[in-house]
Formats: sequence, structure tokens, C-alpha cells
Amino acid sequence: MSTLITFLKLAVEKSPDKTAIEDKDGTISFRDLDSYSDSAALYFSDFIVSPGDRVVVRGVNSISYVIVILGLLKARAGFCPVFSSAPPDQVNYIIDDSQATAFIEILESEVLVNNKVVSHGNLFYYQCDSGNLCQSYPLPEDLACLIYTSGSTGKPKGIATLHKQSFFVINAILEKIDYYPSDVVLTLSPFSFDYGLYQVFICFASQSKLFLSSEKDSGVFILKTISSTNANVLAAVPSMIDNMALLLKKADGFKCSLRTITSTGASVNQSSIDIIRQEMPDVSFQLMYGLTECKRVSIAPLDADISRPGTCGLPLSGSEVKIVNEDGVELKANEMGYIVVIGPHLMSGYWGAKELTEKTFKTKFDVLRELHTGDLGWLDEEGYLFCAGRNKDIFKQGGYRVSCVEVEAAAMSASCVEAAALIPPTKIKKVSYLFSHRIRILT
Repeated sequence: MSTLITFLKLAVEKSPDKTAIEDKDGTISFRDLDSYSDSAALYFSDFIVSPGDRVVVRGVNSISYVIVILGLLKARAGFCPVFSSAPPDQVNYIIDDSQATAFIEILESEVLVNNKVVSHGNLFYYQCDSGNLCQSYPLPEDLACLIYTSGSTGKPKGIATLHKQSFFVINAILEKIDYYPSDVVLTLSPFSFDYGLYQVFICFASQSKLFLSSEKDSGVFILKTISSTNANVLAAVPSMIDNMALLLKKADGFKCSLRTITSTGASVNQSSIDIIRQEMPDVSFQLMYGLTECKRVSIAPLDADISRPGTCGLPLSGSEVKIVNEDGVELKANEMGYIVVIGPHLMSGYWGAKELTEKTFKTKFDVLRELHTGDLGWLDEEGYLFCAGRNKDIFKQGGYRVSCVEVEAAAMSASCVEAAALIPPTKIKKVSYLFSHRIRILT
């Protein structure tokens, strides 16, 4: 079956007693992860969900969190992960918008289900009257999760992800990255961010051990966290890489087991990469471009940024990336335009937002779906993708399109610069007004 649970089942068959996940409180094997999530699925099916329901889940990254989402998936419910410190009004909005059946909050020693305390023991060792293990597993067409993203305007939007879409993209990612059964993969990104969430299933598929930490360990403690976890692979976002570079400048002979740093999302400052390479010459970088609407667009080979500075790699196998102008006409190599993605990894759309879905996931010939990302970039002659940022980050100067991302990167290349941010000229007046208005309020 092409579902997220398939990755766990295969891991149980190949390495049942191998440690699957470690967090600050302990470890769990693939076999126990499967067994405990079976019990959780029975509990959820008996008391809170039916196939097709949605459940909002909040908590810090932990083994318990993984068991809960696996239990929901096995019960054929979709989960909506929210940040552990998400304010109540945002959580309530997501509950209402997703029409969630339940709200689960994962705490240190217990789980709250609709504000009712359920101990870990009752949830993870639950059996129905018949004593049978859970036999209800999801279908490829079932909703796996709704990941809410704030986007650039308005309220958060729920991006609907089916099992079959996630199954495709995880296999496609593993074709291009090297995760080994002997690896320890460290993730600090919350499960509400799909880059953090997907590390769970990528590690299942590769039988790597996943070490779950939290964002609070990604700041001044990031080097200590890397060293103490014996991580071989760090799944990082650009801000974490910047933090590493700043700390390594002050560290004296930092040593660790790290082999590879992967990153997706916003562009990574090349100056930060250069500092890390200088201080940690055995570490390679694998840069990617992705967005929640399709999880991953492209992945670069290891250290491809050395020969192709600024690249975010080649499209996933079985997918296509093209660059179009404002009229939708496909452009030639090295011409900047809008990035469009085609493939089985395109998500189903925005929950309850038909108009936005049709605008972003455009359909040609009634059957061919294209994701219009709104991001600007270009392809070189060999098909490598380069991202210039979103349309709002591009402005015209002297008749030329100028990318804020590229200007910031150039500024960061100077040894005397530690941080840089460019405000497009068209926004300076508005920002100046906001600052002056704020000062008048304060005084």
C-alpha cells in the first residue's frame, strides 16, 4: 500500500528491534512504535474518530507525538499539527476551519484529548474488548494531514495532503539524499513545519535513527545539541545554519560526528556555508527547494553550491519544473520567470478554499495539474533550478529586475557583515511610516 504507514511496516520487517527514535526522555524501537501506535489507533477509533475525520495535535517534538500521529493515521484520520506555543486564537481557528473532531495536546506525562486527561499507559497499551490488534490501516487516497501555513496574507490556510502524495515524495527524496541505517538524523524543526514532520517518515524509509529535539535547541545551543546527539545528518533551516556559523567563529576546535547538513525553504547565506566548511571541512551541504504545497521541488547533489552557486538542484524524479512569464508562456534557459511544478507530489489543495486552490493549482486540459508557486527563478542549460525569491522580493532598478535575496547574499559575502536585509524601494515609504507611527505611540 502506498501510505505513510507502509514505511513503518517495512522498517519493522527489516529492523524490528533497532532504535527508531530518540528524544530527551528515551528511545523506542520500530517494533514498539508499531505496537504502541496500534493501541493508540484502537483508542482513537473507539472514542474520538471515524475514517476521514481531522484531529488537531499540539506539542513539542517527542516520541509520544509520533505515536499519536501514527495512531491517527492507522485509524484513518488526518492530523493537523500545530506549533507547541501556538496562541489559543490560532488553535481555535484551525480547529474550526478543519472541522476537527478532536484536539489533542501532548504533555510531559499525559495526553489531553478534548481537555480530558489520558495517561500514556492507557493510550499506548489500550485494547478493545476483543483484544485484537488494530487492523484498520489507511488507503492511499485517505487524507494524511492538513498542514496550516500562514502564507503572505490573511489567515492560515490548510494544505491537504493525501497518503499517496506523501508516499511518492518521500521515495523521490530518498533517491537524491543519502540516509543510511547507521545514521543519526537530528531535526530541530517542529512537526507543524513539514520539513520537520517529514524527517519521521524519511527515517522510517531508510531505517535511520531520528533524534527529536526542539527549536529552543537551535539557537545558542545548536552546537552543543549536535555534539551531544552524535548526529551524522542535520536537517536544518537557513536560520540554524546562520546560528552555527556565528557560533563556530567563537568556538575553539569544535568536533562532532556531522557528515551532512540538508536545508530547504528560504535561501541559505553562502557566507554562512563558507564559514562552516572552513571550520568543519568534513561536512557536506545538500541544498533543496520546497514548499508545503508539494513538499519538495528540487534537490541539489552534495556540495553542488561550489560549482553552481545559488542552485537549489534538479527536480525530483517523476516531476517537472518549468519557468513561465506573466502570460504563462514557457521561457528558455537562464530567463527569469515564475516557477511552475508538475508531478504526483502536488498536494490536493487548500482546505475549504476552492477559489485559492484553482488559482494556485491550475488545471490544463481538464486533467493536468500545475502548481504555480508564485516564486521567481530560472533554469540553466542543464536543468538546475535557481530561486530568486517571491514576486514581492523583486523590484525594478534601471529597467532591470533585482532580487532582494541576491543583494542580501552579496552583502553577506563581505567579511565585516554578519546580517543583512534589503527593503525594496517601493516599501521604504510604508516601512518608514510604520516605524515613525510606532515611535509616536511609544513616546
